[in-house]
Amino acid sequence: MNPGLFEMIELSTRDRHLFTSFSTNLTLMREKLLTPLFKSRIDWISVSLDGFQQASYEMYRVNGRVQDVLDGIGMIMAWRKGNRLRYPYVQVNMIDFFHISAQDRSDLEKFCAAHEVDEFRVRPEQFGLMGRYDPTILREAPSKCHWPWTSMSIDCDGSVYPCPIAFEQRISYGNLATGSFKEIWNSELYVSTRAYLSRKGNVREDPPKLPCYSCRWYGKRPSARDDLVIREQRMQMARCGRGNEGEGPVAN
Repeated sequence: MNPGLFEMIELSTRDRHLFTSFSTNLTLMREKLLTPLFKSRIDWISVSLDGFQQASYEMYRVNGRVQDVLDGIGMIMAWRKGNRLRYPYVQVNMIDFFHISAQDRSDLEKFCAAHEVDEFRVRPEQFGLMGRYDPTILREAPSKCHWPWTSMSIDCDGSVYPCPIAFEQRISYGNLATGSFKEIWNSELYVSTRAYLSRKGNVREDPPKLPCYSCRWYGKRPSARDDLVIREQRMQMARCGRGNEGEGPVAN
């Protein structure tokens, strides 16, 4: 959707010490974008593809065309192979929704294998849209969380988020339209997040509220009340039809 996307990535990859990636539904991928995509030298592309048949795909990806996504994956992998390149690493993710059949999942896995996709992952539905989610993977210790020391995700309006959990909860750590990179990187929220993850115990001070308090990947277990509030918020967002992945049907 952003016509300057690959130009922005190319600017950031001039220093090859930087790692660049983006997550996409890939519905807008076209042949004319292949040259700027590979010229940008992006390292990693994560494709969200929830179903192989149109009927199952559009159950969640409302108004999306699964063939556009499949064609996009095919042309990226063919270009990479034809030019003997090792980048970008391409990962295809499917959320394990109840409406996606075993056959659909198998067909998508075979498609990825045939096109030499680097990784095909089936992710659990973690957001409570299909009832309570009981994680099968134990959370890592907070000391293993790297996000606030290594990451700054920038939304199209300039809002900054240190990690996917902050993005889910819309806890912005600043905005590059009104503050500099250095100011945001050393802001109260970034500093408080690093301090919280670094110290022992589960002391939750007064504001700022941190996304760490309800993180499902790392850290200290949130209180039952926090879990309840978060679940209610997600269900409300789903009922309102908000369009981010995991927050209800997505209109492409």
